[in-house]
Amino acid sequence: MYMQHTRNFTFNISSPKKFNFDLLDDWLVSALKIEIKDQKGSNIPMESLIKRELLLIRSLMQAILLPYFDTGALLKVKQDKKIPLQWSASVALVYIEHIPDICYEMIINFAIKNIYWMMNTQLTDENREKLYDRIEKEIIHKLKGISGSGKSTIPILTAAYEKKIPFFHLGGGTYQLGYGSKSRLINRSTSDLDSSIGAKLSNDKMMTSNIVRMAGLPAPVNGVANSVKNATIIAKKIEWPIVIKPADADRGEGVTVGVTDDKQLKIAFEKAKLFSRSKRIIIEREVNGVAHRIFIAKDKLIYAVKRLPISIEGDGVKEISELIKEENEAIRNNPPWLRKKIFPDDKEAIEVIKKSNYSLASIPKKKELVPLRIIESTASGGTPQNVTDIIHPDNIDIAIRAAKLFGLEVSGIDIISEDIKKPWHVNGAIINEVNFAPAFGVSEISKSYIPAYLDLILDDDGNIPISVVVGGNMAMDIALQEQSELMQKGISCFVSSHNVTINGLRKGIILPFKSLYKRCRALLMNRQVEAIILVVQTDEFLYSGLPCSNIKKVTNVDAKLISSKNLENKVSQDRVEALIRLINVE
Repeated sequence: MYMQHTRNFTFNISSPKKFNFDLLDDWLVSALKIEIKDQKGSNIPMESLIKRELLLIRSLMQAILLPYFDTGALLKVKQDKKIPLQWSASVALVYIEHIPDICYEMIINFAIKNIYWMMNTQLTDENREKLYDRIEKEIIHKLKGISGSGKSTIPILTAAYEKKIPFFHLGGGTYQLGYGSKSRLINRSTSDLDSSIGAKLSNDKMMTSNIVRMAGLPAPVNGVANSVKNATIIAKKIEWPIVIKPADADRGEGVTVGVTDDKQLKIAFEKAKLFSRSKRIIIEREVNGVAHRIFIAKDKLIYAVKRLPISIEGDGVKEISELIKEENEAIRNNPPWLRKKIFPDDKEAIEVIKKSNYSLASIPKKKELVPLRIIESTASGGTPQNVTDIIHPDNIDIAIRAAKLFGLEVSGIDIISEDIKKPWHVNGAIINEVNFAPAFGVSEISKSYIPAYLDLILDDDGNIPISVVVGGNMAMDIALQEQSELMQKGISCFVSSHNVTINGLRKGIILPFKSLYKRCRALLMNRQVEAIILVVQTDEFLYSGLPCSNIKKVTNVDAKLISSKNLENKVSQDRVEALIRLINVE
């Protein structure tokens, strides 16, 4: 059974003279981290080879941030009678809406070419890097922007897939989760209920702190400057030490903390300007403590983390330099698109290590964290610690109030606090930032909370009752009877065949196509729809595939179906049976 929609592709492929599946599997597992379940299972080696190509295609699709989770299926493989080494393969690949055919064609061709290469090439470090380089140059660099997805999109959709929540792509990285009245829209971690005004305001740090302060919430003491001279005046007024940061940048870019004199200020100011579009620089009084990300959705706390800078963890045995080397070797053993941030051992890291009274030759205690950067940032990475269960209720309260203030259903509220277990009004904690589209699912901690988030924003995992009635004119009569029964229960049920769609008031809806697939997809996007009955009177689904998943009921009335290609022709019994099998498998 395939939860995701599929589309059929046919391609020609040559048979290798020798099938070296052991070497190929070593490449797929060790170099590309592709899990190989028993893909042999056939007396025809070409079938086993194509099944591995399907696994590689899925991995490449995911590398360009497409939510391609099902493996797909080998439908048919046929040997050319005249040229024995030439084969034709028909496969079902996951169909992501609004992704052009050229994307599929490029990835299919790349997979075929490199499957052969891997079967005939020894797995060495040098050859591994050659493959990575080809994938990055020929696939990722050319196709990654095609999805429009952000780094939170795939973790959220992965969790949705695992929970059997239906979803489809609307374009530009925006996805619909669920169907009809139970549907929601997301783009990265943002939702369709996030205020566009709040999003705009929160993207300006100075405006954010002013609004937070006006609302009676704890805000930083700061000012904004467009020159070093003005910045110096503000710094002396609010007193050292200070933080310098761009007013309109994110991900921790251009931020300098611990500035204590005019010389440091000038350097930090010029650094901040490099990351600012407006060249407006915030001069802010430094607050003791660590930044904590409080993730709020629908006025509830989802999780909270202490955002420590990227740090190496001691084992009580190895020197810091050895620990960094080991961690980085493990990271580099993954494909570049699956790698975490490298642990730095550069000049900046050495200086930060010195502040902990250590050197690269020091041996930290077991479980002890040694910082390698002053602050956490997207550029350098971080070491999050889960504080969801210990954060003080008063701190949760101000985070929820800040999210409401900006009209954001989903937000990341950053609180700087020395101890998040204590209330903000006791230890002088502040709301440092209000983040629209906060990163979600990037760390293992945040990823673990995505199912709870989906449960919060979706009822019934986004599913509505969908049933199918197969047959001729009598099928429509039965569907209308079922619709009446549902309407009596107060359920807004819509009925549709390939050329007629009827709403819950028994009125026809005019739609610009004679296609049950397209009419069903249109109903799935209609939030007035609480249930759907599909009347299947043609063999269209044998060409298009099913338009939805999670069909609850199938009623087979008769075999009086007509051809979707020519409405004057009847469908053979074999095709009717194939259609019934397709629907029942779902």
